[in-house]
Formats: sequence, C-alpha cells, structure tokens
Amino acid sequence: MARLILAALAAAMSCAAMPLPWTDPLRKGATGTGVMMLQQMLARQPGIAAPLNATGTFDDATEDAVRVAQAANGLDVDGVVGEQTALSVLATLAADGYRDDGKPPSASGHKFKILFVVPRNRSVQVEGSLIAANGSTVFRFGARLHGVNAGDSGDDVGCPPAAWPAWSNTVGLNQFSPCGNTPTGLALADLNSPEDEPDKYGPYPVVRMVQGLAGNAKFLVPHVRDGILVHTGKWPGWSPGQTLPNSEGCVHAEPESIHAISEILQSMGVKANKNRGGVLPYPYVPQGLLSIVQSGA
Repeated sequence: MARLILAALAAAMSCAAMPLPWTDPLRKGATGTGVMMLQQMLARQPGIAAPLNATGTFDDATEDAVRVAQAANGLDVDGVVGEQTALSVLATLAADGYRDDGKPPSASGHKFKILFVVPRNRSVQVEGSLIAANGSTVFRFGARLHGVNAGDSGDDVGCPPAAWPAWSNTVGLNQFSPCGNTPTGLALADLNSPEDEPDKYGPYPVVRMVQGLAGNAKFLVPHVRDGILVHTGKWPGWSPGQTLPNSEGCVHAEPESIHAISEILQSMGVKANKNRGGVLPYPYVPQGLLSIVQSGA
C-alpha cells in the first residue's frame, strides 16, 4: 500500500524536483523549518536508534534516521533527502496518529470543541460536530477540509491556487505545505468577528485555529501554517447543497451551518472577539478547541 501511495504522489509531483513543503534536497548541515518538519515525521519511523529531536538542524541523528527510513522503504541508503526519499517520508510518516480523547471541553477550561474525522483523501465531505462545554454534541454539519491541489498552485510554494474556487477528487496538497490540507491534531480555537471579504469567507463570525497542542497541528500552527478558519463563502458557481470547494487549508461549510455555529456559540457565552486578521501573537485567550482526526494511515 505504501508503494502505491508513493507512486501516486510521484505522479502528482512529476513537475517538481522536490515535493512541497521542500523545494531543495536536504542533507547533513541543512537548517530551517523544512528540516524541523522532516524531523517531526522521521521521529515516527520504527527502528530509529533513539528519540529524534526536532531542532531544525540536520545533524548526525537525523542522517541516521533518514538511512533507517530509506532502508525500510527499499530506497538507496545515502542519508540524503532527495525527491524519492521525501515522497517516501510523506507517504509513510505524515499521519500523526492523533486521536481525540473524548473529554468534555470543560475538562481543559474551554467552552466548546469542534470535531472532525477526515480520510487521507480529502476529496470527500465529512461531518463536523460542535460539542458544548459539558461534552454534549449540540450541532452537526457538513464540511470539507481539502486544501489546494498538488501542482494546481499559482506559484512554486503552493499558494494561491491557479483557479478559484476549485473542486477535485484528489488527495490534496499535503498539510505541511502552504495552502495544503487542513492540519490534523488538536488546537486551541476561538470565535472571531466576520472577515473583511464576505464573498470569500462569508458574512458570519468565523472559528480560528489559534495554537496547535497535539499531532501535526502542534508543530505547524501558527508558525508554519496560520490563518486557518472554519468559514463559508459566496463562491462563484456554487450553491448551497452542492459539494463544497477546495479551501486554501481552511475548513469550508455551508452558510447556514456557519451562521448556526456562531449563534450557538454566542448563546453558550462564547464571545466573538474582534477579528485581527491573523496578527501574531494572538491577542485573546482562546475559548475553545478544534480537533481533527485522520482515519486510517
């Protein structure tokens, strides 16, 4: 199965020397966010000699982990992350294994939680659950957590898409890349007043992913991925009841669903804090949680 996934990824990325989020091969001595993300994924590789720290520096331990991953997947063992090794890492180590603990939001001092369970292939819509402080589900709604398509971006870093809005039945650009699939894991979340572009984001308050706590979200949000919202829009060529379009990494839902979420949250005492447009550090105390679980590998 891993080899099939690897072949599919290779076909999707055939126009690039390296799959996003990387643009150049990585080897001993390299530094930066790309190395940090590589280390986070390599730490999941069975058989590495010791826990791998995500320092952002490609050191001896990182090189050893790369060699283990290469050997495990039948690749040339050279300790360098080129195209095939990068594709293999994404195919076999991207899933974070995060599972929602099922605890009520009040257990961590929060007023709400929004929960999604998504497949690896983000082409399908899923059901979201709005959970009150006491753990009861108060609203269910359809949503889509598909970022831009791999190879369908307007430039070489994955953002913005060449055509907007877009629909597809692809896996979607991986969650480590700009405008890729919505990151999985647990994150702090908050209700914000509406965005300034109602056609793109809808006229209602939005839920913002603020700070990752577990899973891939822990190391991606907000310093690698930011501006991730649960929102709606008045998308050209789309009408309520149709399949929701790809996002740029956010969560898309129908207008009446986002309206209902904002009304329910405010009825539960959640304040719609003034939207600051993604300014960092986030200026408010987050009132809720966003939990995104990937089913299967």
